[in-house]
This record gives sequence, structure tokens and C-alpha cells, in this order.
Amino acid sequence: MTSVLTTPPNASRRSPSPNASRREAARSAARGSAAGRWLGVALMVLCAAGAALPLLLLVMNAFKDNGEILANPIAPPSPPHVANLGDAWQGGSFGASLGGSFLNSVLVTALAVTLVSLVSALAGYALGGFRFRGEKYVTLGLLVLLAVPTQATLIPVWDMMGQWELRNSHTGIVLVYAAFWMPFSVLLARAAFRSFPRELLEAARADGAGELRTLFQVVIPVLKGPMAGVAIINAIGIWSELLFSYLLLTEPDKRTLPSAVIAFTGNYVTDHRLLYAGLLITVLPVLVFYLAMSRLIRKGMTAGSLK
Repeated sequence: MTSVLTTPPNASRRSPSPNASRREAARSAARGSAAGRWLGVALMVLCAAGAALPLLLLVMNAFKDNGEILANPIAPPSPPHVANLGDAWQGGSFGASLGGSFLNSVLVTALAVTLVSLVSALAGYALGGFRFRGEKYVTLGLLVLLAVPTQATLIPVWDMMGQWELRNSHTGIVLVYAAFWMPFSVLLARAAFRSFPRELLEAARADGAGELRTLFQVVIPVLKGPMAGVAIINAIGIWSELLFSYLLLTEPDKRTLPSAVIAFTGNYVTDHRLLYAGLLITVLPVLVFYLAMSRLIRKGMTAGSLK
């Protein structure tokens, strides 16, 4: 009797090796990663376009006359009216020259940023360089202050500035800006000081240096990038602020640049060409400053994230 051996149908199929399975999984992961990258790029392009569109419309309308703006605000100027910038700087028929307001903005921004930088450096060094009872509660309090909307403090600030006779005063608006930007700046400074090498602090103290000398001669020179980034972020925000400057600075010779531009809008008539040109004059220094200092701004925003 001859026995016949039959091979099962699936026996001739070889199971995939572990290496082949890993390669296939790696290829699938790579395809998924590539799709995710393209999706992320597409979302970033959409966000950038959404942010750039209002700026593009501002630039185009700044070089049109009133008829062109009202007829088609999204069309390019034809031809460009460059004289709008000069008319806005002189104030046009409204008589609100932007030259003095520009100097007021420079003064207020410089004083407020200097005050915030000095106090945030001292407070950040205390919170980031020392361990003391209640430190966590102080940090928590700063976080709570960040969560408070500035608009909710509008009426209390108005009443307080009136009681202290600081309305229509550059001193008053500087104190308001310093108070609102202080929690954010202190937390960023604290994060930067937390990343400072302890060995350098101990070496400076062993040499007999006091805490202020250690801060200004050892710590800040090493962390000048993050601290400069914090100051630049404050400068951009303070320069662009409108709500409190418009409320507290009502005299024309005291106004900052954003609040002075509002003078081009009246109760019965609005000069749109001067309004857009004034807005462009207000925004242009911020854009140039941001592009020139973008590297330091990134350092300030990532202060303390890496050690």
C-alpha cells in the first residue's frame, strides 16, 4: 500500500518575518507622520493668511482716498496716495498732529518697560533663586492675576486714578501699564532664573558678593537674552495698548499714538484715509521692531523651558 502525503494548502505559505513586520510598521508610521506634517503646514498657512489679511487691507487702504475706500475696501489703490501718511502725521483737517503723540508713546513705553523690567528682575530672582515659605502661594497669586481680564478692572482703575489725580498724566498710565504687565513678566523672569546654574550662584556668594551684586553682575549678564525678550514683549504690548490710554488720556497733548488716531473718527464724519494712514503709522514701528528683535522674543517666551 502506497501512502500519499498531502500538503495542507496553507503550509506552503511562509509567515512574514519579524523584520518585515517592523519595516511595514515603520513605513505606515512614516506615511502617517508625513500626512500629519502636511496637515500641520496647511493649518499654519491658513492661520498666517488669516493674520496677514487685515494687515494687507490696512496697507492698501492707507494709500487710497475716501471714495475708493468706501467703494471697494478690498481693492488695491490705483494710484497709491502716498500723501495720506503726511496728512495723517500733520493731523489733516482734524488738527490732531501725530508727532507729539508719537513722542508720548515713546516716553510712556520706555518708562513702563524700564519699571516692569527692574521690578520683574528683582521679583523673579527672589522667586526663582530662593526657597522660602509661601513661595508657591505667591506664584499662584501671580497666575490668578493673569486670569483676570483687564477690561474688568476698567471702572476701578478709572476711580482710583481720579482719586490720586493721575488722569491725563503720563505717570498714571505708566503705573497702570506696569501693574498689568508685571505678573506676566515676573513669571517669565522666575522661569529664567530657575534655569540658572546653581554653581555660579554659590561661587558668587562664596566670593562675598551680595544678592544685588550677584543679580546684576552675574545672573542678568548670563540671562540677558531671556530678560531682553521679556522687555521686548512688554514694549510691543504697551505701545499697541488703546483702551486705558483712550480712557485716561483725554487731553490731546497727553495722548499716545493709538488713542490719537481715534481722533480721526468724529460723531458725524470720519476721514477714512487719515484713519488708515494713522493706523499704519502706529503699526509700522511695531512690525519693524518685532522683525528686528524676533530672536530675542523667542528667547523670552521659552525662558526656563530648557536647562
